[in-house]
Amino acid sequence: MVRKETRAVGTPAEFQTLLEQARPELDRIVREVMEPSQPISTTLTELRDLYLAVVQYEAPLASKAYGPERRALLRGAIQLLDTANLWFGEGRRTGRIRCDRSTS
Repeated sequence: MVRKETRAVGTPAEFQTLLEQARPELDRIVREVMEPSQPISTTLTELRDLYLAVVQYEAPLASKAYGPERRALLRGAIQLLDTANLWFGEGRRTGRIRCDRSTS
């Protein structure tokens, strides 16, 4: 379930929408998680573990102002990282970058 909910999106429009929605949470996560120098795959694993904990402890977290909206923002931030890595990291290595330059 976690892999399915956090997998890469399919289109540049979906990516842009997620980016706009998740920017505050993404900025916070980047500061907190990306400070150590580690591979993106390791960071994704750590973030997915964190997301799994958020899902498992949904009720107690909701009582601490971490409800469905914040969980959705975290999920979107993970999706953005996975998508950016897939499209730009893997895409650059394979020569198949999936960015639509006409939307810039």
